[in-house]
Amino acid sequence: MQYSSNKPSITSIILNNRGGLCQLCQPPSPYSKTLIKKLPFDIMSDSEKGDEMKTSSQIRNDFVNMLKKDGHNVIPSAPLIPPKELGLLFTNAGMNQFSKYFSGEELPPDTRLGSVQKCIRVSGKHNDFEAVGFSPHHHTFFEMLGYFSFGDYFKEHAINLGWKYYTEILGIPADRLFITVYKDDDESMQIWKDTIGIGDDRLFKLDKTNFWEMGETGPCGPSTEIIYDLKGKSTPTAEDLEDSIKYLELGNIVFTQYYKDNAGNLEPLPKKNVDTGLGFERIVRVVQGADNNFESDLFLPLIREIEMISGLRYAQEEGKKPFFRVAADHIRALTFLIGDGVLPSNAGRGYVVRKLLRRAASNLRKLSIEEPFLYKLVRTVKASMGDFYPEISEKTQLIENIILEEEERFIRLVKTGFTKYVQLKEKASNNNDTLGGEELFELYDTYGFPIDLVKEMARDDGLKLDVKGFNEKMSVQREMARSSHKKQDLSALRNIPESVFTGYDALTGKGNILAILDLKYNPVDALKNGEKGILLFENTPFYGESGGQAGDSGNFSSQKAKGKIYDTQIFNDRHLHMIKVEDGELRVKDEIRFTVDQGKRDQIRIHHTLSHLLHSVLRDVLGEHCHQAGSFVGESGLRFDFTHFKKVTDEELTLIEKKVNQSIGKANEVQITETTHEQALEMGAMALFESKYKDKVRLVHVEGVSLELCGGLHVENTLQARGFKIISENSVAAGIRRIKAVGGEKYIDMVNTAWVALDVIKQQTKSANPLEEIRRLQESLSETEKRALSLEKALLQKAVEYSLSEEKLQIIKIDAKLHFAPAREVIDDLRNRFPEKVFLFYQVKNEKLTLALGRGSGLELDLVAFMKQYFKAIGGGGGGRPEFIQCGGGDPQGIQAVIEGLKDIVK
Repeated sequence: MQYSSNKPSITSIILNNRGGLCQLCQPPSPYSKTLIKKLPFDIMSDSEKGDEMKTSSQIRNDFVNMLKKDGHNVIPSAPLIPPKELGLLFTNAGMNQFSKYFSGEELPPDTRLGSVQKCIRVSGKHNDFEAVGFSPHHHTFFEMLGYFSFGDYFKEHAINLGWKYYTEILGIPADRLFITVYKDDDESMQIWKDTIGIGDDRLFKLDKTNFWEMGETGPCGPSTEIIYDLKGKSTPTAEDLEDSIKYLELGNIVFTQYYKDNAGNLEPLPKKNVDTGLGFERIVRVVQGADNNFESDLFLPLIREIEMISGLRYAQEEGKKPFFRVAADHIRALTFLIGDGVLPSNAGRGYVVRKLLRRAASNLRKLSIEEPFLYKLVRTVKASMGDFYPEISEKTQLIENIILEEEERFIRLVKTGFTKYVQLKEKASNNNDTLGGEELFELYDTYGFPIDLVKEMARDDGLKLDVKGFNEKMSVQREMARSSHKKQDLSALRNIPESVFTGYDALTGKGNILAILDLKYNPVDALKNGEKGILLFENTPFYGESGGQAGDSGNFSSQKAKGKIYDTQIFNDRHLHMIKVEDGELRVKDEIRFTVDQGKRDQIRIHHTLSHLLHSVLRDVLGEHCHQAGSFVGESGLRFDFTHFKKVTDEELTLIEKKVNQSIGKANEVQITETTHEQALEMGAMALFESKYKDKVRLVHVEGVSLELCGGLHVENTLQARGFKIISENSVAAGIRRIKAVGGEKYIDMVNTAWVALDVIKQQTKSANPLEEIRRLQESLSETEKRALSLEKALLQKAVEYSLSEEKLQIIKIDAKLHFAPAREVIDDLRNRFPEKVFLFYQVKNEKLTLALGRGSGLELDLVAFMKQYFKAIGGGGGGRPEFIQCGGGDPQGIQAVIEGLKDIVK
């Protein structure tokens, strides 16, 4: 939807905490006791906007304080990466983290909960991506205010609470609010009329849009919506309320009072729940009297920063306002996504981050900002939101560095993409002046070239674009990004209790099979000899893969069967035992005895404890900026990702390895205690912001070294780790490094293998110092190769001179036993000696073709342009200058086509 305002207006923020200086005229600083007044450059009438209004921080805090006074337990925002069982790419609603409470799978910690939830909507049916910048109220990142009741209060209290917040606390005029209810919800209708006093002229019944369902089956119920009249003094119909330019939905209240079964029947729930969602950005807009969300204090500081660097005035650039808005919106999304551990990549969630960044950077380019700038806006986001969301305050430097590196990468890609565009433009001239969909997608996806920039250049060059083909490719890419996060159908688990993990203290156990699934998660009655499937038990000593720790494996047996448990996964707090029956048959309710593979478990425990020691040592050696950015510990080793912005030097790696081994040698006890999340943080425990912690957490303490929250398995004493050896260190993403290492028996095996190998090398080199001997041999070999190349060059020159003829085209085939490298120097010499000749040298080796082509200085032939038409024939490509080109390919037969083509052009 294209949005344009007939009367451009904007709200500004004046900060009193630093001498009364305007936020828009100074470096960002945290909001404190702020006032909102008219901007110095525009447009809002004082009578219309008023002198003082609430800031966004005050509006958010007022909501939280209201809920606390009403007896709500206000839960911190869940991470933007949701649990995998939700099947969501990102957290996209305030109720996501409470879904198990609504479905009845878990009991909530309190019957009254509240939250301010950070959300992202960029895909699926809740995709606001394309509307951002043009719509007055759509965003990729947004906040959802919510209050929830689980079998506590119901309709009347929920409606009263919402009305109190809108009208009393925020001061929104009651006569500007309209209400919708579900057509059959007479109870809500009466509450709005009798308790709140809403007249019939402001109360409307609607159908499907006011009935909420969790899915095809499950909890559901009617909802009521609160809608704000943006223009004022109107008498709308129900249809008019769909016009989002005139009427803006501020929030809704869902009453989950039914359970919908497979037949579509609605059965009353024994305990009725309330689920509310209030759009924070929309509420701030209304309270501050802005014409759209972007002209509130959530976005204005960002827009002002962009003004200062671009030299353009937002209020005076109607056609360019969307460019300001896109950049301001996307930097908020990028800041929070990276803060929650989502790093730029070419797949899944990382692809979305990269796409957001490139779209923001492209829009800045339209404002003449071509140098890296987005990263500078991170501190502006922090200034306005860092107090409420500490994860972005603590990771500001990391977020900035990752965005800067991606911006620099994008700028390089755009330059490369322009070169690629020029090449494709030449190709398009032979294709009805049309750039194909595949070529457009290559420019966009591989080279990061903005599609709207391609459209502008194509228009100037008179080219047509296969937009339909491009969109088809984009659809495939979107589906790939979503596919890894599709919700699996695990309805078979709904009626199975959560697993109780006994593996902290035991390696064996027994229990009756609660359910059997096939590998597609379909319930089955039995598994026979040779078949694979999934078993579920009430209690299990098998650790399910989570927290970066591999799942356990082991054996099972019953009176009628035996087999292997080859992996254990966790889904919806149920342990899924992946098994293979090796003898007999299994059925539901059979009693099973099972045993964890202790050797594998011990190696995993060692590697997990070593990852904690490594984390601490990295921060000690490289700096406090090092934070864990992902890890995996298994039987064969550990993988630890961490934030760092340059390669770790050999000297640093040696020191890291030494310090970890020193920690092992101190024989420190690994103490594990259970406490609350808050108490653990007060004690200084390290925690990952992308993790969701329960009320009770396990605190893993290695005295004097490490203190971390962790639900995984560990050794009792560091000496059990035996030793630590780094295998590799490399970059895995912008600002993210990875160390792979081993400990325990794997460490001993590696040391023994290396010792044997060293002994063999000593024997082969017949030297007590084999490294020095190897260096000497390498130098000798290098000299030998130089002499060989020099000799082959001389032989090639003699062979060419011997075979020279009067023909303009000279063709020389080089024997496969010789090096091809001297050909270039020989051709350069011949080109100067024979200005009217063309020289083709080629070689077929290991079923691959290599060729070099040069022309004399007296000819005008462009050899690069000539060879391009034969790249397909030789199955490869190459590059060079008009007078010389070197190519290679996997189809040696193509040389005949090249030779025939050369014969034609030299005539």
